[in-house]
Amino acid sequence: MKKIKVSTSRGQVLFNVWDTAGQEHLAGLRDGYFIGAECAIVFFDVCNRESQKNVAQWVADLRKVAGEIPIVVAGNKVDLPNRQVKAQEGSVMMRKLKVQYYDLSVKNRLHLEMPFLWLSRRLLNDPELRLTAEEALLPKTPSAPSSTERRQAELDLARACNVPVDDDEDF
Repeated sequence: MKKIKVSTSRGQVLFNVWDTAGQEHLAGLRDGYFIGAECAIVFFDVCNRESQKNVAQWVADLRKVAGEIPIVVAGNKVDLPNRQVKAQEGSVMMRKLKVQYYDLSVKNRLHLEMPFLWLSRRLLNDPELRLTAEEALLPKTPSAPSSTERRQAELDLARACNVPVDDDEDF
């Protein structure tokens, strides 16, 4: 599980992201992750047609537990040359499954923000919502020590300088 904060024109949106893995031997565990979900992103590998063939079942399983929540299907690895599932097929899948579809590359961060923007707009019911740059907080400016603190540090250093040193002692 990973928390992803997305800065928007309406403030931060926090996504709790669960990687449920597509392995069929773990299918029974997935329902537990789907309970209470408010939205979902279903990834598949555009270089692996078998991965794409599972999407309809994954979306059906998700809806069975979570209901009609906003869902994005993301075709990942579009940066690789051996693409097997074309963007047009993703568009057809989007209409058939009634989901939003994006081609993206997690590795190159290509269009990675698009599913989060679309989901944020749906969750907040704001079609004009925009992603914004998060403002970094400046570190606190250190304050100069007070005259009392400075005197104490000088006394401590003077005392430390007068402590006898045993030449046989290791550091």
